Amino acid sequence: SSSMRMGRLLYTFIKTKSGVLNKLHWPRSSWQEVLTASNAAIGGPSTAAAFAAGLIPRNDAKVTESSSIERSQYRSALIIAATFWGVFGYAIATGIGVAISRFLMR
Repeated sequence: SSSMRMGRLLYTFIKTKSGVLNKLHWPRSSWQEVLTASNAAIGGPSTAAAFAAGLIPRNDAKVTESSSIERSQYRSALIIAATFWGVFGYAIATGIGVAISRFLMR
């Protein structure tokens, strides 16, 4: 049937893309970065920045020394990244929303 064919095609596409992505060497991300990125994608820049400000890095590869200066710089970088990507997501979603509304208003 058509839905089975589409399911197989989707499965093949995802399997091919994941194989390609696995061969690329992506830098490892800490759990703080992953959680902050997820928060920026779901909650936007304000909640992600507040979340990143409250994080305390512990035994992280990115922050090897436990000095307060390095922790502060790491936290500041997370806050800036969370704010930037949250606003970027708003900009993309606003453009898509306007395009969809114009399409539906016809």
